[in-house]
Amino acid sequence: MAKKKWSKPMKVLLSIGMAAGLWMPTGATTAEAATTASDLFISEYIEGSSMNKAVELYNGTGAAVNLSSYSLSLYSNGSTSPQSRVNLAGTLANGETFVVYHGSAGTAIKAQGDLRSDSVINFNGDDALVLEKSGAAIDSVGQTGKLVNNLADLTLVRNAAVASGDRVINDAFTPSTQWTTYPTDTFSKLGAHVMNGSVTAPNGAPIATKAFANEQVQAGATLQYDLRNYFSDPEGQTLSFTATKGTISGSTLTLKLAEGTHIVGVTASDGSQSITRSFSVTVTAAAPSTDGYYATAAGLQGAALKAELHEIIDDHKQLSYSAVWDALKVTDEDPNNPNNVILLYTGESRSKSLNGGNIGNWNREHTWAKSHGDFGTANGAGTDIHHVRPSDVQINGLRGNLDFDYGGSTVSGCTGCLRTSTSWEPPNNVKGDVARMLFYMAVRYEPGDPVDLELNNVLNNGTAPYHGKLSVLLQWHAQDPVSAWEKQRNEKIEDFQGNRNPFVDHPEWAESIW
Repeated sequence: MAKKKWSKPMKVLLSIGMAAGLWMPTGATTAEAATTASDLFISEYIEGSSMNKAVELYNGTGAAVNLSSYSLSLYSNGSTSPQSRVNLAGTLANGETFVVYHGSAGTAIKAQGDLRSDSVINFNGDDALVLEKSGAAIDSVGQTGKLVNNLADLTLVRNAAVASGDRVINDAFTPSTQWTTYPTDTFSKLGAHVMNGSVTAPNGAPIATKAFANEQVQAGATLQYDLRNYFSDPEGQTLSFTATKGTISGSTLTLKLAEGTHIVGVTASDGSQSITRSFSVTVTAAAPSTDGYYATAAGLQGAALKAELHEIIDDHKQLSYSAVWDALKVTDEDPNNPNNVILLYTGESRSKSLNGGNIGNWNREHTWAKSHGDFGTANGAGTDIHHVRPSDVQINGLRGNLDFDYGGSTVSGCTGCLRTSTSWEPPNNVKGDVARMLFYMAVRYEPGDPVDLELNNVLNNGTAPYHGKLSVLLQWHAQDPVSAWEKQRNEKIEDFQGNRNPFVDHPEWAESIW
């Protein structure tokens, strides 16, 4: 294969947050396609001896592609969240390939390489790789969320008939369906790709791009789904939707179901072909009214409301720090897998038995950092499960005792997390959860308790009994409303501690007090 020239039309510079280094590209080899692809896809995968590893991307769309919205992620050891991600930038011309490689790969790979990424291109045969566009998967190699070792010591080349990627990243991966397998350390195919779409059906069936999660909600709850996030059409045709339960308006499915367990089937159709996916919704009896619990707070505002709420939730049953382990296995249980807990920040479902202090374990995250007030793990503030949550050991260590605020660098292994030397930003779907946990702590622990905790607008509070930033927490509280998950957790905590989080039951009280 001829050495690539700088005169080729592709001149790409990629920004890499986690790569060990950057090797400047020398162009790319062009192989024009006889048909057009639906988007970029992974055209070659090399898992060779030593660090002879590479991934080739291909543009067969018929037009140049701006790469700024694309990224390549590594999911290691059956994880459901990426360990490393590399973001792309620049332009990739039609018919060109782009090779991401490991810096310790052999000369034959480096000669075709366009980007060195020692973090993403650090996979083994049981890892998965996902190509993303604007955060949504458009292709994958391997299977996320399951440890399957079927990609070791081989080279895979995408068959010429394939014109679109595998967007369902957690489905079983069978190389023989779309790939040709070559022996270990086969590099001769790298740097060019042939696509003709010769056996692609004129009209492909819609595809499922995201799996529906099984739901557990209380009676009266309303669930809504934008079905465009769950299905797409390979040819870009407009889809229509039907469902066995609920109502559909346009692409929005709305469910408000009676008590019991329901199987919901959703069908997407392009007019001639269709696909159906199902999930379960378990509806339990609505929680009893909390009007009596908060009766003495009725009509109060501001400081008076804060003081009365303290009296209502004070003197709860205090757990020991060891008892917190067992409590979290109940309060944070995965509704789709009773053997697992849901981890704060990453949202990962992990085995209850993996609690501990080693890498791969989950431990007890104090959302109100226990050094802010120096209460440690003492019974009371240190063991209050209204703010103690299961968290990945490494992510917990990275968060440390940082205050909460916007901005920072991306955090490996925690999609949506950002970190600076003084602040931590959680993903959008738990921003409100974090705010309401801190609101609770600032009301529950007042003068007369072993520690008096208060919120402020300061970062780097250290050991002072303050946590920030209040103004940001109020924004997050409004941005991410109380979820069914939080309501269920509040009920379970009352069973353990005998008290509730007022800001889960009455979100409007936050603005009244602060």
